[in-house]
Amino acid sequence: MKIAPFSTEHFYARYEFSTPYQLCNSDCETVTISELLALAEIAIEEFGQLALGYTETLGHPQLREQIAESYAHTSSDDVIMLGTPVEGIYLVARAALDPGDEVIVLSPAYDALIHMFEHVVGADKVRKWEFTAGGHEWVLDIQQLNRLITPHTKMLVVNFPHNPTGYLPTQEQFSEIVRIVERNGLLLFCDEMYFGLVHSGTLAIKSAVELTQEGVFERMAAEVPEPLYSQALDYLEAWGSVMSGLQ
Repeated sequence: MKIAPFSTEHFYARYEFSTPYQLCNSDCETVTISELLALAEIAIEEFGQLALGYTETLGHPQLREQIAESYAHTSSDDVIMLGTPVEGIYLVARAALDPGDEVIVLSPAYDALIHMFEHVVGADKVRKWEFTAGGHEWVLDIQQLNRLITPHTKMLVVNFPHNPTGYLPTQEQFSEIVRIVERNGLLLFCDEMYFGLVHSGTLAIKSAVELTQEGVFERMAAEVPEPLYSQALDYLEAWGSVMSGLQ
């Protein structure tokens, strides 16, 4: 089964570096390595002594420990480092889903959050939970979500702060989504790529990892609950073998 074309990246490949003015990028203003090290209070000479080479399969232990410390109830054993977010989406889809499973995706969404799951379970098994237009803002229709859930639903996929709308639920709204997930025995896949990126005066919501044990949460790493952990590791090792064979 082929993966559907990644339309957003095809668009960027054509225009991102050839257009003088862009209004569509979702990334933050870049910084130099020197500026980044200054923020971390690390001398560039110290950075220059870092040796490059292969590390452990799950990622460097020190980096995984640092990531785990940003959560209240997570250890480094829960963290897998990945090369790209798309890799994480694919690994989770392969490890968590079986033929016949259904997935609900908050839409519109980053292409991979739809296409990777369609690739694994089939396009007819991926159901879209669409935003509705309010008077001056986007609105989450919780009743629509409840109607989309069937006995075959295995996973709910969300992304907050949301790309591309910028939508951020209240903490109570997010907690209600978590309650629906737990009440129906679903897995929650929460893309938190823009976690904490809010306007001044706006309260950030808690990470999904702080609210439920029934989830997989992705930033540039993934916190993976058992029993998906060992399955994801198997796919990660297989993925590495394939990539090595292509070099």
